[in-house]
Amino acid sequence: MSFLTFTFSLGLLAAILSSVPFVTRSSESFGINVGTKLSGSKQILKWKRQYAFLMGFLAIGLFLVSFIFSWFSSLLLFYIACSFGIYLVYHFRTKTFKKQQIAEGNLQEQAMVIVEASGSQHKWVISGWYYLIPFLFFLLTLFFDSHIL
Repeated sequence: MSFLTFTFSLGLLAAILSSVPFVTRSSESFGINVGTKLSGSKQILKWKRQYAFLMGFLAIGLFLVSFIFSWFSSLLLFYIACSFGIYLVYHFRTKTFKKQQIAEGNLQEQAMVIVEASGSQHKWVISGWYYLIPFLFFLLTLFFDSHIL
């Protein structure tokens, strides 16, 4: 992988991962359904901004490290792993925050179960063979990439 490809990939990955908390449903935050009432709270917004800042800071740090080490693929995988770890930390913070808000009476826990019984009557729009196309692209990429083989 060239330096230019690494830089583009890292920048794109950082932009996408930093924006995830802001582009998900308004009632969801870090994978937890907090409702629209809590999603606009100062604490949740603060955590979203912190997460975006950490993702950007980590990307800049790895970009600077890439001048020293040329392990571009490893650095991208490390970025993805670290971003998952950071996301997990904020996931558990949000989960604890929601439980705390329910305990204090600021939020009511509502549960609704909906069962779709007509699922067997629908036919697939896309054939299962469609998934062969991305798999073939994967195999071609694997075959022609001299770094892997």
